[in-house]
Amino acid sequence: MHEVALFSQVAQTRHGRLLQTLAGVIGAQPTQHAHQHVLVNKDRLVHDLHRAVHVKQGESTASGAWQARISSLPEPGSPEAIFSQVQELASINNSDYEYDKIVGHHYIDGHRFVHGNVILTIYRIFATNTPLPSTSEILLMSPPYSASQLTHLDPSGAYVVEATVRIENGTDLKFADLARKELLAFCKEYLQGVITFQVPDRFAMETRVKGG
Repeated sequence: MHEVALFSQVAQTRHGRLLQTLAGVIGAQPTQHAHQHVLVNKDRLVHDLHRAVHVKQGESTASGAWQARISSLPEPGSPEAIFSQVQELASINNSDYEYDKIVGHHYIDGHRFVHGNVILTIYRIFATNTPLPSTSEILLMSPPYSASQLTHLDPSGAYVVEATVRIENGTDLKFADLARKELLAFCKEYLQGVITFQVPDRFAMETRVKGG
């Protein structure tokens, strides 16, 4: 599978108004989107292990099974959007990762809109304020962290805005071009003047582990 993606950022003070505006222009209400992410070094490639969580009154509970996402370095030559190969595993065996080194651990909390093939996610990233365990087994077998164990990665409280279109037949250039056009058309029709998207440096999205 491949993904075409664009990114932006909005200030915390604009978040509530943005959700109302998007619900109006898209014609749908957003769904809650909160996940725990454990980044694991497996065969010198970062595997993003994640599960849905539910947060209520500062306490977190797991509301979904662990899944895995493995992304390639975004492909060069596209000035309009990020284009990368993605493998999604709907379920994993914890034993496959129990001895792998953790290279990151964070949570995201926000909302998601879906319009046609476009997925629009608006979220904040929360870092954990405790040392990383030596292996992923400890986190995979433990309950999610509570809010008191998390801090905003961005001290300003800003939100990330991510717009993506997924392509099952990513090797066919025709489908990739259609996905790119659909994403850009959506942004122009619904989000022009509301959100300004950018294409990040592809090397900033590197998923290969350097060194040993």
